[in-house]
Amino acid sequence: MLDESRVIGKVTFSIPKLGYIIKFVQLRWYFVIAIIVLIFIFFRLLRIYLEPSENKGKKAVEEQSENK
Repeated sequence: MLDESRVIGKVTFSIPKLGYIIKFVQLRWYFVIAIIVLIFIFFRLLRIYLEPSENKGKKAVEEQSENK
């Protein structure tokens, strides 16, 4: 397999199963981009939904006064 005499350095830490994730991303990059966009949209909608109601009321009043 690997000729140990040709390896320079030593392992300081490792992250188990990270190779599977990297391989998945390399093979299916278009799928990963779609997931990232959907996650971004989800968190934006969540932020809008969880915004305190005080700010929503103030924004509505400001918008109505600007339209008049």
